[in-house]
Amino acid sequence: MNKRLFGGALGKYLLAILLVCLLVGFFWWKENYGVFGQLAHLTGSTAGDIVFVREGKSGSTNLFLIHDDGTNLRRLTNDPSLKRNPAWNPTGNEIAYAGESSVGGGHTLQIYLLGSGTPQQATQGSIQKDNPTWIMNGQKVAFLTGGVIKVINPNGTGLKQVYPPPIRGGAESTTTNDNAEEDFLLPPIRAYAWDPNGKQIAAIQTTEGQFAPAMGESNWWKTKTSGGSQQNMQYPESAVLLPSMTSKPALIPAGASNHVGIAWLPDGKRLVVALSGAGDMNSLIIHRTDDLLLPMQPLLLAKPYTVAPENPCVSADGTKVAFELWRMSSPDDRQLLGIAVLPTNLPNPIVIKSLKDVGKIPLVLKGEMSDPKWSPDGSKLLYTMVGAGGRDIWVCNADGSDRINLTKGNGDNVQAEWSPTMK
Repeated sequence: MNKRLFGGALGKYLLAILLVCLLVGFFWWKENYGVFGQLAHLTGSTAGDIVFVREGKSGSTNLFLIHDDGTNLRRLTNDPSLKRNPAWNPTGNEIAYAGESSVGGGHTLQIYLLGSGTPQQATQGSIQKDNPTWIMNGQKVAFLTGGVIKVINPNGTGLKQVYPPPIRGGAESTTTNDNAEEDFLLPPIRAYAWDPNGKQIAAIQTTEGQFAPAMGESNWWKTKTSGGSQQNMQYPESAVLLPSMTSKPALIPAGASNHVGIAWLPDGKRLVVALSGAGDMNSLIIHRTDDLLLPMQPLLLAKPYTVAPENPCVSADGTKVAFELWRMSSPDDRQLLGIAVLPTNLPNPIVIKSLKDVGKIPLVLKGEMSDPKWSPDGSKLLYTMVGAGGRDIWVCNADGSDRINLTKGNGDNVQAEWSPTMK
Protein backbone atom coordinates (compact mmCIF):
# COMPACT_ATOMS: atom_id res chain seq x y z
CA MET A 1 0.00 0.00 0.00
CA ASN A 2 2.71 2.48 1.06
CA LYS A 3 4.82 1.51 -1.92
CA ARG A 4 1.94 2.18 -4.31
CA LEU A 5 1.35 5.58 -2.71
CA PHE A 6 5.04 6.39 -2.83
CA GLY A 7 5.28 5.29 -6.43
CA GLY A 8 2.25 7.40 -7.38
CA ALA A 9 3.62 10.48 -5.62
CA LEU A 10 7.04 10.03 -7.25
CA GLY A 11 5.40 9.80 -10.65
CA LYS A 12 3.52 13.04 -10.00
CA TYR A 13 6.71 14.79 -8.89
CA LEU A 14 8.56 13.60 -11.97
CA LEU A 15 5.68 14.71 -14.19
CA ALA A 16 5.65 18.14 -12.53
CA ILE A 17 9.42 18.48 -13.00
CA LEU A 18 9.06 17.46 -16.63
CA LEU A 19 6.32 20.06 -17.18
CA VAL A 20 8.45 22.78 -15.57
CA CYS A 21 11.41 21.83 -17.78
CA LEU A 22 9.19 21.91 -20.85
CA LEU A 23 7.87 25.35 -19.92
CA VAL A 24 11.37 26.68 -19.28
CA GLY A 25 12.54 25.20 -22.56
CA PHE A 26 9.58 26.68 -24.41
CA PHE A 27 10.16 30.20 -23.07
CA TRP A 28 13.91 29.90 -23.76
CA TRP A 29 13.14 28.81 -27.32
CA LYS A 30 10.55 31.59 -27.70
CA GLU A 31 13.01 34.25 -26.48
CA ASN A 32 15.76 33.04 -28.79
CA TYR A 33 13.51 32.38 -31.75
CA GLY A 34 12.14 35.94 -31.66
CA VAL A 35 9.96 37.48 -34.31
CA PHE A 36 11.73 36.05 -37.36
CA GLY A 37 13.48 32.91 -36.16
CA GLN A 38 17.08 32.34 -35.28
CA LEU A 39 19.56 34.06 -37.57
CA ALA A 40 22.00 31.72 -39.31
CA HIS A 41 25.59 32.84 -38.79
CA LEU A 42 27.94 33.66 -41.64
CA THR A 43 29.75 30.48 -42.55
CA GLY A 44 33.46 30.13 -41.94
CA SER A 45 35.87 32.56 -40.34
CA THR A 46 35.61 36.25 -41.29
CA ALA A 47 39.09 37.10 -39.96
CA GLY A 48 40.59 39.72 -42.28
CA ASP A 49 37.26 40.32 -44.01
CA ILE A 50 35.83 43.78 -44.69
CA VAL A 51 32.16 44.58 -45.28
CA PHE A 52 31.28 47.63 -47.37
CA VAL A 53 28.43 49.27 -49.27
CA ARG A 54 28.61 49.47 -53.06
CA GLU A 55 26.39 51.59 -55.27
CA GLY A 56 26.25 50.20 -58.79
CA LYS A 57 25.63 51.94 -62.10
CA SER A 58 21.88 51.32 -61.77
CA GLY A 59 21.83 53.20 -58.46
CA SER A 60 21.15 50.11 -56.34
CA THR A 61 23.18 49.62 -53.17
CA ASN A 62 24.30 46.27 -51.78
CA LEU A 63 26.60 44.85 -49.13
CA PHE A 64 29.79 43.07 -50.12
CA LEU A 65 32.55 41.22 -48.30
CA ILE A 66 36.18 41.19 -49.38
CA HIS A 67 39.41 39.96 -47.80
CA ASP A 68 41.97 42.58 -46.82
CA ASP A 69 44.35 41.35 -49.54
CA GLY A 70 41.74 42.05 -52.24
CA THR A 71 40.64 38.43 -52.73
CA ASN A 72 37.39 36.52 -52.16
CA LEU A 73 34.88 39.24 -53.08
CA ARG A 74 31.36 38.13 -52.07
CA ARG A 75 27.96 39.77 -52.51
CA LEU A 76 25.88 39.59 -49.35
CA THR A 77 22.67 41.21 -50.64
CA ASN A 78 21.13 41.44 -54.09
CA ASP A 79 18.20 43.85 -54.35
CA PRO A 80 17.77 47.51 -55.39
CA SER A 81 16.75 48.92 -51.99
CA LEU A 82 18.93 51.47 -50.18
CA LYS A 83 21.38 50.05 -47.62
CA ARG A 84 23.95 51.73 -45.40
CA ASN A 85 25.99 51.67 -42.19
CA PRO A 86 26.85 47.96 -41.82
CA ALA A 87 28.08 46.91 -38.37
CA TRP A 88 29.64 43.60 -37.28
CA ASN A 89 28.65 41.78 -34.12
CA PRO A 90 31.60 41.12 -31.75
CA THR A 91 32.09 37.55 -32.98
CA GLY A 92 32.19 38.54 -36.65
CA ASN A 93 29.42 36.18 -37.76
CA GLU A 94 26.46 38.57 -38.13
CA ILE A 95 25.98 42.05 -39.58
CA ALA A 96 23.40 44.71 -38.76
CA TYR A 97 22.64 47.47 -41.26
CA ALA A 98 20.06 50.12 -42.09
CA GLY A 99 18.00 49.21 -45.12
CA GLU A 100 15.01 50.59 -46.96
CA SER A 101 11.74 48.78 -46.37
CA SER A 102 8.59 49.16 -48.47
CA VAL A 103 6.34 47.23 -46.08
CA GLY A 104 3.07 49.12 -45.53
CA GLY A 105 3.39 51.14 -48.74
CA GLY A 106 6.04 53.56 -47.49
CA HIS A 107 9.80 53.64 -47.85
CA THR A 108 11.60 53.93 -44.53
CA LEU A 109 14.99 52.84 -43.26
CA GLN A 110 14.72 49.92 -40.85
CA ILE A 111 17.31 47.81 -39.06
CA TYR A 112 18.14 44.51 -40.77
CA LEU A 113 20.19 41.58 -39.49
CA LEU A 114 22.20 39.48 -41.88
CA GLY A 115 23.85 36.09 -41.48
CA SER A 116 24.30 33.42 -44.11
CA GLY A 117 20.73 33.57 -45.38
CA THR A 118 18.12 36.17 -46.27
CA PRO A 119 18.40 39.49 -44.37
CA GLN A 120 15.79 39.75 -41.62
CA GLN A 121 13.97 43.00 -40.86
CA ALA A 122 14.24 43.54 -37.10
CA THR A 123 12.27 46.80 -36.70
CA GLN A 124 8.99 48.22 -37.97
CA GLY A 125 7.23 51.58 -37.96
CA SER A 126 7.14 54.79 -39.98
CA ILE A 127 10.16 56.50 -38.37
CA GLN A 128 13.59 56.11 -39.96
CA LYS A 129 16.11 53.85 -38.19
CA ASP A 130 19.85 54.19 -38.77
CA ASN A 131 23.37 53.82 -37.34
CA PRO A 132 23.11 50.30 -35.88
CA THR A 133 25.75 49.24 -33.33
CA TRP A 134 26.18 45.97 -31.46
CA ILE A 135 26.47 46.49 -27.70
CA MET A 136 26.70 44.45 -24.49
CA ASN A 137 28.97 41.89 -26.16
CA GLY A 138 26.47 41.37 -28.97
CA GLN A 139 23.42 40.85 -26.74
CA LYS A 140 21.73 44.00 -28.07
CA VAL A 141 21.66 46.11 -31.22
CA ALA A 142 21.43 49.87 -30.69
CA PHE A 143 20.26 52.35 -33.34
CA LEU A 144 19.15 55.94 -33.86
CA THR A 145 15.60 56.90 -34.67
CA GLY A 146 14.21 60.43 -34.61
CA GLY A 147 17.22 61.68 -32.67
CA VAL A 148 16.82 59.15 -29.83
CA ILE A 149 18.77 55.98 -29.05
CA LYS A 150 16.95 52.64 -28.86
CA VAL A 151 18.03 49.01 -28.50
CA ILE A 152 16.59 45.72 -29.64
CA ASN A 153 17.43 42.06 -29.16
CA PRO A 154 19.19 40.37 -32.10
CA ASN A 155 16.06 38.26 -32.68
CA GLY A 156 13.84 41.30 -33.22
CA THR A 157 12.23 41.42 -29.76
CA GLY A 158 12.54 43.69 -26.73
CA LEU A 159 12.53 47.18 -28.29
CA LYS A 160 13.53 49.72 -25.65
CA GLN A 161 14.37 53.42 -25.69
CA VAL A 162 17.49 54.15 -23.64
CA TYR A 163 18.03 57.87 -24.29
CA PRO A 164 16.17 59.84 -23.32
CA PRO A 165 14.09 57.48 -21.16
CA PRO A 166 10.42 57.49 -22.20
CA ILE A 167 8.37 59.94 -20.18
CA ARG A 168 4.78 59.43 -21.27
CA GLY A 169 3.12 57.00 -18.89
CA GLY A 170 6.48 56.04 -17.41
CA ALA A 171 6.55 52.83 -19.43
CA GLU A 172 9.06 51.58 -21.93
CA SER A 173 8.02 50.33 -25.32
CA THR A 174 8.39 46.56 -25.69
CA THR A 175 7.18 46.09 -29.27
CA THR A 176 9.01 46.38 -32.55
CA ASN A 177 6.67 49.10 -33.80
CA ASP A 178 7.56 52.58 -32.58
CA ASN A 179 5.09 54.85 -34.34
CA ALA A 180 4.06 56.36 -31.00
CA GLU A 181 6.01 59.52 -30.20
CA GLU A 182 7.50 59.92 -26.74
CA ASP A 183 7.90 63.29 -25.04
CA PHE A 184 11.29 64.57 -26.15
CA LEU A 185 12.56 68.11 -25.75
CA LEU A 186 16.31 67.47 -25.70
CA PRO A 187 18.56 68.11 -28.70
CA PRO A 188 18.54 65.14 -31.09
CA ILE A 189 21.50 62.76 -31.21
CA ARG A 190 23.36 62.64 -34.55
CA ALA A 191 25.91 59.98 -33.64
CA TYR A 192 26.79 57.91 -30.59
CA ALA A 193 29.34 55.39 -29.30
CA TRP A 194 28.95 52.99 -26.36
CA ASP A 195 32.01 52.69 -24.19
CA PRO A 196 33.74 49.26 -24.37
CA ASN A 197 32.47 48.41 -20.88
CA GLY A 198 28.85 49.13 -21.83
CA LYS A 199 28.29 51.62 -19.00
CA GLN A 200 28.34 55.02 -20.73
CA ILE A 201 27.32 56.49 -24.06
CA ALA A 202 29.23 59.29 -25.74
CA ALA A 203 27.15 61.15 -28.28
CA ILE A 204 27.04 64.11 -30.62
CA GLN A 205 23.94 66.22 -30.19
CA THR A 206 22.73 68.59 -32.87
CA THR A 207 21.19 71.89 -31.87
CA GLU A 208 20.61 73.54 -35.24
CA GLY A 209 21.30 73.13 -38.92
CA GLN A 210 20.09 70.72 -41.57
CA PHE A 211 20.49 67.63 -39.37
CA ALA A 212 18.28 68.92 -36.54
CA PRO A 213 14.71 67.63 -36.86
CA ALA A 214 12.03 70.02 -35.61
CA MET A 215 10.56 68.13 -32.65
CA GLY A 216 8.01 69.65 -30.31
CA GLU A 217 7.84 73.43 -30.24
CA SER A 218 9.46 75.56 -32.90
CA ASN A 219 12.99 76.68 -32.04
CA TRP A 220 12.94 74.16 -29.18
CA TRP A 221 16.73 73.79 -29.35
CA LYS A 222 17.20 77.28 -27.93
CA THR A 223 18.24 77.52 -24.27
CA LYS A 224 16.41 79.77 -21.81
CA THR A 225 18.32 82.44 -19.97
CA SER A 226 17.68 83.38 -16.33
CA GLY A 227 15.48 86.27 -17.50
CA GLY A 228 13.14 83.94 -19.39
CA SER A 229 14.27 85.01 -22.88
CA GLN A 230 15.78 82.55 -25.33
CA GLN A 231 19.23 82.49 -26.81
CA ASN A 232 20.71 80.28 -29.52
CA MET A 233 23.38 77.83 -28.46
CA GLN A 234 26.78 78.89 -29.72
CA TYR A 235 27.63 75.88 -31.89
CA PRO A 236 25.41 73.48 -33.82
CA GLU A 237 27.10 70.34 -32.43
CA SER A 238 28.36 69.35 -29.01
CA ALA A 239 29.83 66.23 -27.43
CA VAL A 240 27.88 64.87 -24.48
CA LEU A 241 28.14 61.98 -22.07
CA LEU A 242 24.95 59.98 -21.57
CA PRO A 243 25.05 57.70 -18.52
CA SER A 244 22.84 54.73 -19.35
CA MET A 245 19.14 55.34 -18.67
CA THR A 246 19.73 58.95 -17.60
CA SER A 247 17.89 61.91 -19.10
CA LYS A 248 20.45 64.50 -18.02
CA PRO A 249 23.42 64.54 -20.39
CA ALA A 250 26.76 65.94 -19.24
CA LEU A 251 28.34 68.37 -21.67
CA ILE A 252 31.93 67.33 -22.29
CA PRO A 253 34.23 70.31 -21.61
CA ALA A 254 35.41 72.03 -24.79
CA GLY A 255 33.09 69.67 -26.65
CA ALA A 256 31.17 72.07 -28.88
CA SER A 257 31.90 73.14 -32.47
CA ASN A 258 30.58 73.11 -36.01
CA HIS A 259 31.77 69.49 -36.44
CA VAL A 260 32.41 67.01 -33.62
CA GLY A 261 33.98 63.55 -33.77
CA ILE A 262 34.25 61.02 -30.95
CA ALA A 263 36.08 57.73 -30.33
CA TRP A 264 36.50 55.68 -27.14
CA LEU A 265 39.79 54.35 -25.86
CA PRO A 266 39.59 50.66 -24.91
CA ASP A 267 39.66 51.32 -21.13
CA GLY A 268 36.19 52.90 -21.39
CA LYS A 269 37.31 55.83 -19.24
CA ARG A 270 38.86 58.06 -21.88
CA LEU A 271 37.32 59.60 -24.96
CA VAL A 272 38.96 61.27 -27.96
CA VAL A 273 37.03 64.34 -29.11
CA ALA A 274 37.79 66.09 -32.40
CA LEU A 275 36.54 69.66 -32.74
CA SER A 276 36.41 71.49 -36.05
CA GLY A 277 35.32 75.12 -36.42
CA ALA A 278 35.22 75.65 -32.66
CA GLY A 279 35.94 79.37 -32.53
CA ASP A 280 39.28 79.99 -30.86
CA MET A 281 40.82 76.57 -31.51
CA ASN A 282 40.37 73.41 -33.56
CA SER A 283 41.55 70.48 -31.49
CA LEU A 284 42.00 66.79 -30.84
CA ILE A 285 41.65 66.18 -27.09
CA ILE A 286 41.43 63.17 -24.76
CA HIS A 287 38.87 63.56 -21.96
CA ARG A 288 38.53 61.48 -18.80
CA THR A 289 34.87 60.47 -18.68
CA ASP A 290 34.99 59.07 -15.13
CA ASP A 291 35.61 62.64 -13.93
CA LEU A 292 35.03 65.43 -16.44
CA LEU A 293 36.67 67.91 -14.08
CA LEU A 294 40.06 66.23 -14.49
CA PRO A 295 42.52 68.02 -16.81
CA MET A 296 42.15 67.32 -20.52
CA GLN A 297 44.99 65.83 -22.58
CA PRO A 298 45.32 67.81 -25.82
CA LEU A 299 47.00 66.04 -28.73
CA LEU A 300 46.52 68.73 -31.38
CA LEU A 301 45.68 72.43 -31.05
CA ALA A 302 45.23 74.50 -34.20
CA LYS A 303 44.31 78.13 -34.68
CA PRO A 304 41.21 78.87 -36.77
CA TYR A 305 41.63 78.73 -40.55
CA THR A 306 44.68 76.50 -40.40
CA VAL A 307 43.83 72.79 -40.06
CA ALA A 308 41.13 70.76 -38.33
CA PRO A 309 40.94 67.08 -37.26
CA GLU A 310 37.83 65.06 -38.06
CA ASN A 311 36.56 61.45 -37.77
CA PRO A 312 39.00 60.07 -35.17
CA CYS A 313 39.50 56.31 -34.81
CA VAL A 314 41.46 54.70 -31.94
CA SER A 315 43.47 51.49 -32.41
CA ALA A 316 42.34 48.40 -30.50
CA ASP A 317 45.26 48.64 -28.06
CA GLY A 318 44.54 52.33 -27.44
CA THR A 319 48.03 53.52 -28.35
CA LYS A 320 47.25 55.39 -31.59
CA VAL A 321 44.53 57.61 -33.02
CA ALA A 322 44.04 58.07 -36.77
CA PHE A 323 42.01 60.99 -38.11
CA GLU A 324 41.28 63.03 -41.21
CA LEU A 325 43.21 66.28 -41.45
CA TRP A 326 41.51 69.19 -43.23
CA ARG A 327 43.03 72.46 -44.32
CA MET A 328 40.65 75.36 -43.57
CA SER A 329 41.83 78.70 -44.89
CA SER A 330 38.30 80.18 -44.69
CA PRO A 331 34.81 78.95 -43.70
CA ASP A 332 34.07 78.03 -47.32
CA ASP A 333 37.54 76.80 -48.31
CA ARG A 334 38.20 73.27 -47.04
CA GLN A 335 40.61 70.71 -48.46
CA LEU A 336 41.23 67.18 -47.26
CA LEU A 337 44.98 66.79 -46.76
CA GLY A 338 44.95 63.11 -45.83
CA ILE A 339 45.04 60.82 -42.80
CA ALA A 340 47.28 61.51 -39.81
CA VAL A 341 48.23 59.23 -36.91
CA LEU A 342 49.24 60.40 -33.43
CA PRO A 343 50.17 58.43 -30.30
CA THR A 344 47.59 58.76 -27.53
CA ASN A 345 50.36 59.25 -24.93
CA LEU A 346 51.80 62.31 -26.66
CA PRO A 347 53.55 64.25 -23.85
CA ASN A 348 52.99 67.68 -25.42
CA PRO A 349 50.35 68.71 -27.95
CA ILE A 350 51.23 69.68 -31.50
CA VAL A 351 50.40 73.39 -31.84
CA ILE A 352 49.52 74.83 -35.25
CA LYS A 353 49.57 78.62 -35.39
CA SER A 354 49.53 79.01 -39.18
CA LEU A 355 49.47 76.89 -42.33
CA LYS A 356 53.28 76.94 -42.27
CA ASP A 357 53.14 74.63 -39.23
CA VAL A 358 51.13 71.87 -40.94
CA GLY A 359 54.31 69.86 -41.50
CA LYS A 360 54.42 69.17 -37.76
CA ILE A 361 51.51 66.74 -38.13
CA PRO A 362 52.59 63.26 -39.31
CA LEU A 363 50.48 62.34 -42.34
CA VAL A 364 50.69 58.63 -43.14
CA LEU A 365 48.46 59.13 -46.20
CA LYS A 366 48.37 62.30 -48.30
CA GLY A 367 45.47 63.23 -50.55
CA GLU A 368 41.71 62.72 -50.55
CA MET A 369 41.79 59.76 -48.15
CA SER A 370 39.02 59.61 -45.55
CA ASP A 371 37.23 57.48 -42.96
CA PRO A 372 40.22 55.68 -41.38
CA LYS A 373 39.59 52.38 -39.56
CA TRP A 374 42.14 50.25 -37.73
CA SER A 375 42.45 46.50 -38.28
CA PRO A 376 41.72 44.45 -35.13
CA ASP A 377 45.44 43.94 -34.48
CA GLY A 378 46.35 47.56 -35.25
CA SER A 379 48.78 46.63 -38.03
CA LYS A 380 46.74 48.04 -40.93
CA LEU A 381 44.52 50.95 -41.85
CA LEU A 382 41.36 50.83 -43.93
CA TYR A 383 40.31 54.00 -45.72
CA THR A 384 38.27 55.44 -48.59
CA MET A 385 39.77 57.31 -51.54
CA VAL A 386 38.12 59.15 -54.41
CA GLY A 387 38.84 57.56 -57.78
CA ALA A 388 37.91 58.18 -61.41
CA GLY A 389 34.68 56.16 -61.26
CA GLY A 390 33.72 56.80 -57.66
CA ARG A 391 35.16 56.02 -54.25
CA ASP A 392 37.32 52.97 -53.61
CA ILE A 393 38.18 51.03 -50.47
CA TRP A 394 41.90 50.80 -49.73
CA VAL A 395 44.08 49.02 -47.16
CA CYS A 396 47.63 49.86 -46.13
CA ASN A 397 50.08 49.17 -43.34
CA ALA A 398 49.85 51.39 -40.26
CA ASP A 399 52.73 53.52 -41.59
CA GLY A 400 50.99 54.05 -44.96
CA SER A 401 53.07 51.54 -46.94
CA ASP A 402 51.90 48.64 -49.16
CA ARG A 403 48.64 50.23 -50.29
CA ILE A 404 46.07 47.93 -51.90
CA ASN A 405 42.98 49.08 -53.81
CA LEU A 406 40.36 46.50 -52.87
CA THR A 407 37.51 47.65 -55.11
CA LYS A 408 39.45 48.86 -58.20
CA GLY A 409 36.96 51.38 -59.54
CA ASN A 410 33.95 49.04 -59.56
CA GLY A 411 31.06 51.22 -58.42
CA ASP A 412 30.99 53.75 -55.59
CA ASN A 413 32.24 52.03 -52.43
CA VAL A 414 31.78 53.44 -48.92
CA GLN A 415 31.30 52.65 -45.23
CA ALA A 416 33.81 49.85 -44.98
CA GLU A 417 34.20 48.01 -41.65
CA TRP A 418 36.72 45.40 -40.53
CA SER A 419 35.46 42.14 -39.10
CA PRO A 420 36.45 42.10 -35.40
CA THR A 421 37.66 38.49 -35.72
CA MET A 422 41.41 38.22 -35.17
CA LYS A 423 43.55 36.26 -37.62
